[in-house]
Amino acid sequence: MRRHRTRCRIQPADQQLHGRVRTLGWCRPERQRQVWHQPDSRECVEYFRNTNLDAQNWNAQTIPPYHENQFGATLGIPLLRNRLFYFGDLEANRISIGRTSIISVPTPLMRQGNFSELLDTSLTGAAQPTQLYQPNSGGTQTLSCNGQNNVFCANQIDPVAQKILNMYPPPNANGGKTYNNLVENVSRQDDTSSGTSV
Repeated sequence: MRRHRTRCRIQPADQQLHGRVRTLGWCRPERQRQVWHQPDSRECVEYFRNTNLDAQNWNAQTIPPYHENQFGATLGIPLLRNRLFYFGDLEANRISIGRTSIISVPTPLMRQGNFSELLDTSLTGAAQPTQLYQPNSGGTQTLSCNGQNNVFCANQIDPVAQKILNMYPPPNANGGKTYNNLVENVSRQDDTSSGTSV
């Protein structure tokens, strides 16, 4: 009795540059796909992409991460010769993608209760200086401490508010301005799985 062993063979990877590849359908320019074939009704598929060839966004300080791994397999076997068959497939997609985000966060002086930067239009980008007023004054008494305008005194700063301010990341962009002063890559996961059997 002769035993027959089946092995997967890897079809050469197609670098899909554009348009349509006859055996694999439409594709994005950067996709690369490998297909393992077996002699009977079995197939393994794997697609992988990472950031190695990505360019840096015009508004980013680093290249946002992008990792995608799409994989799957199919299996079809006869249960009763020429009468009953089983077919099943499983496919999964794992994506980790980073998007460049530009936001405004409190400056180091603001974290100390000093909002005097709001009076400098070259730092705020506003047409007029921003004057703050004492809490509960109804806009009649300007905010100041020891003669410094737009500054809270130490005893006016709520410890809970101070902790919330310290949870913001420090500014890293825009040359000391009070707006659009944080650029970061925010990552998100997008994982899907699907399967069928007949």
